[in-house]
Amino acid sequence: MYQSIISACKTIDKFGLARAIGNLRTDRFLFANDSFLKIASLERDEVLLIPLSEIVKFDSAHSIARKKGILVPIAVRTPDQKSAIGGHAAFGPDGLALLMIPMYMDSDSELEAGAAAGQERERQRLFDYMHQRFGPELMAIAFSIESLRGRLEAAKHPAAAELNQIGRRIDDLFESFRKDLLKRPINQAGSKS
Repeated sequence: MYQSIISACKTIDKFGLARAIGNLRTDRFLFANDSFLKIASLERDEVLLIPLSEIVKFDSAHSIARKKGILVPIAVRTPDQKSAIGGHAAFGPDGLALLMIPMYMDSDSELEAGAAAGQERERQRLFDYMHQRFGPELMAIAFSIESLRGRLEAAKHPAAAELNQIGRRIDDLFESFRKDLLKRPINQAGSKS
């Protein structure tokens, strides 16, 4: 009987699905496929020598529910014992447990995707802050400058042209900042180093 279950785990391994079989009565692993070993950072001889209960912890709230067809949350410890990998177990006859942990994912691509998502959230947060905090103030400043420029121009004051230049420079600065923030990642826009 065990051979057919082990054979099924080996076949599933071809799809990168991490599976192992444990015997709860003997507190031992019967088999762990290569995907399971890789994700859990375990060696084959480790899982055959170390008791199942030292590597896999079953959710105690579900310990009563060890019936066929019921998935119970598990935690598979990693060798550094600083973290654990979540998964599920399904229970079968004679105290057998099919242990399942999520598929292996390239941690570099996960980190890159997480960093990109974080940068996008930060970029959007900064843009929203700039828009909400500075937008109304800049509009008020622009109207004040334009009003003052209009009065100075009507009085034929030479400072009217300078005030016009200042208004344009402020507009250009914030337009440039807005465009940079919209098109470039945060670390390139200069908001994060």
